[in-house]
Amino acid sequence: DDRVEDKAMWHYTMAALYDAKGEYSNALRQIAVGDKVCKEGSFMANSFRVLRMMVEARTSPYNAKYIERLATDVRWLSDLASKNITPKLKKELYPHVVHTKWGRYTPDIEYYNKMYWSDAMNRILADCLAPRLKKEGRITDALLVSNLGEYWLPKNVYGTARIKNNDG
Repeated sequence: DDRVEDKAMWHYTMAALYDAKGEYSNALRQIAVGDKVCKEGSFMANSFRVLRMMVEARTSPYNAKYIERLATDVRWLSDLASKNITPKLKKELYPHVVHTKWGRYTPDIEYYNKMYWSDAMNRILADCLAPRLKKEGRITDALLVSNLGEYWLPKNVYGTARIKNNDG
């Protein structure tokens, strides 16, 4: 549509809406079109890749081809997130014990003040892929990817995934 100035944002918004509605093939189509109008390495290009990862975590057959692509994507996202660990983030990040919320596989700790890229990794692995793997009976795989998503940030900020909780 020529009335839209930021075509990348338009396609991203459409893709996200299709994803939210469960229309995954339409979401992937919008991602492919939108990615072509982005400058490589731009925030929007990276955001399209993250959204594609999320849609594929929900829909791709869990086979060797997908696992290889997922490994490449997670490595890329991990590198991108690592570049965004700032002194300010380290200072503001703190754990908080969650006593009543069991929305994820690892319900005991929720980290606040996450950066976009590490939060995206958590959502892709712990919120999209792990529940799907659990439903398919792949419990070990589900736990492994969930833990990778949940504990990436403290591991890369503090050097360990095990830090003392505060009682919130």
